[in-house]
Amino acid sequence: MSPIDIFNQLAFPLAMCVLMAWYVKYMSDNHRADMNALHAQHKDAENKITEAINNNTLIMTRICERLGEIKDDSNN
Repeated sequence: MSPIDIFNQLAFPLAMCVLMAWYVKYMSDNHRADMNALHAQHKDAENKITEAINNNTLIMTRICERLGEIKDDSNN
């Protein structure tokens, strides 16, 4: 078997291996970018939920203080 025959038999499989390796890297990079974008969106949503909970806690504290004042006034 001559070197030309060996090259002819291996050229296509090697080219396909290189192509598939590039494709896997390309898909991996795209997946990583998508996951980073989703992570950023999730972090923003989490921050908004935390802010809403803190605001609700503040309002509930004020309501409880007012109800306490009303209860104290009714006892006098």
